[in-house]
Amino acid sequence: MSKPKGMPLTKEEIMLLVQKVEANPVIFSKATNASNNQLKDVTWSKITDDFNSLIASSPRTPEQLRLKWENLKKAARKRTKIKMNNLKTGGGKPDYIPPNEALDKVAAILGTTCEGYSVQFGGDAVVEEVEEMVQEAVVVDIPFDVVNTPPVHTPQSKKNLFSSTISKGKLKRQTLTEDVKKSVKTRNLAIAEYYYAKRKQEQEIFLLKKRKLELEILEQERKLEEKNKL
Repeated sequence: MSKPKGMPLTKEEIMLLVQKVEANPVIFSKATNASNNQLKDVTWSKITDDFNSLIASSPRTPEQLRLKWENLKKAARKRTKIKMNNLKTGGGKPDYIPPNEALDKVAAILGTTCEGYSVQFGGDAVVEEVEEMVQEAVVVDIPFDVVNTPPVHTPQSKKNLFSSTISKGKLKRQTLTEDVKKSVKTRNLAIAEYYYAKRKQEQEIFLLKKRKLELEILEQERKLEEKNKL
C-alpha cells in the first residue's frame, strides 16, 4: 500500500523554504564530489530542521523539501521562458502570466541559470546576450490592442506610435538588464562567501591537524627521553 502524500505547502511555507535555500549558497554548488554531496545533505537537514520549527503544519523530510525546491526551479525557468517569448511576440497576444512572488524570488536566486544560459558564475556575456534578445523585441513591442486597431493616417500619430513603442522597448530592455545584473551580482557574492568560508574552514582544520601532529611528536620525544634516563 502506497504511503499517502502530505498536504501541499502553503504560500507562506513556500516562501519560507525559498528564503532558507537562499541563505545557504552551498545548495547552488555544481560540484558532485563526495565531500560536497555530504555537505549538501547536512545543509538540507539543517534547512529542514529550521523549516519544521517555524511551521504549524506537519513536519517535512529533507527529501520532500529538496523535491519541492527542484519543482520550484523548473516552474521558475518555465515562467521566465514565457516572459522572454512574450517580449519576442510578433504582434500576437502575449501569454498571461499570473503573479507569483515565490517563483519570481526563485528566478532572482537562480540568476542566469533560470533563462537557460550556461555561463559559469554569470558575467558580462550574459547581460550582452539578454540585451540582444530585448533589442530584437523592441521592433515588435507594440501592444496587442494597438496592433489590431486601424491606424489613423496622420504623420503625427505615426510618429507618436513609433516613439511610444521605442520608449517602452528601451524601458523593458533597461529593466531586464538591471534585473539580470542584480541577480548575477547577488549569486556571485553568495558563491564567493561560500568558498571563502569553506577555505577558512579548511585552513582551520589544517592548523588543528598540524598542531596535533606537533603534540604527538613532542609526546614521543618526551617518552624517548624518559626511556633513555632509565
